[in-house]
Amino acid sequence: MPQVSPPLLSGEIHIWQVHLRDESGLRSRQARLLSSEELRRADAYRFERDRRRFVSARGMLRRLLAGYTGADADKVEIATTASGKPFLATSTAPLYFNLSHSGDQALIAFSRDADVGVDLEEINSEGRMEDLIQSICSEVEAHQIRLIPPHRQGRALLRLWTAKEAYLKATGFGLQIAPHRLEVDGPVLHGCGAPSQVRWLEAPHRSGMYCLYPLPQCEQELRASAALVIRSAETSHQLTWFTAEAGESPRLRQSLLRANACDGAPAGPRE
Repeated sequence: MPQVSPPLLSGEIHIWQVHLRDESGLRSRQARLLSSEELRRADAYRFERDRRRFVSARGMLRRLLAGYTGADADKVEIATTASGKPFLATSTAPLYFNLSHSGDQALIAFSRDADVGVDLEEINSEGRMEDLIQSICSEVEAHQIRLIPPHRQGRALLRLWTAKEAYLKATGFGLQIAPHRLEVDGPVLHGCGAPSQVRWLEAPHRSGMYCLYPLPQCEQELRASAALVIRSAETSHQLTWFTAEAGESPRLRQSLLRANACDGAPAGPRE
């Protein structure tokens, strides 16, 4: 019998925090749910650790999609656009989703209303960001970054990067837009959790089409930077969090993370 997921209503976004701790990899229960293409992608990873994480993340995605659609997990048909954005090939009701994983953690977002994009990056990767200011930042952002004390610049860049990645995933544009041609509001760099926007400098008319939800609470709970973007001009979506282990059935258990990121969450831990 398919797993039953919590009701997902219009105006709601469900975010699942998944622990990718299944050590079995391609021999696991999760792997039996994957398509031949997904197994091929998993096998292409050089390191076994990365193969296990990919299998765990995709397996849990399928189980959650099964819960929301009523289909069997191994029968869920996931297709991709020309730019690589995944979507349900067959569904009787609208369901939008996006997945991001980093290290042993994954975030999976679901919406009934519009395309979503989510990005998650481990905080221990922030040190590698500092040499990328010119390729990541607009001129305004580069100036803002340089006004931040040096020991906090890596975290600010990581927040910037996850916001832009979430936007690119929500739009489906992917690498078609260079990150430095996007611009994020300054408070995001400082860990502000209030809803915001990502501006595409060559297409400013698109700015109001997508809403950015920074997720600074992930810095405290997951030691990772994260952001969510949905195609909507509204800033009143209800974000509800759930948790699951990759080796178990998804549980209808609300996460310890803040349930709603629309309330101006604090800036996270001191850096």
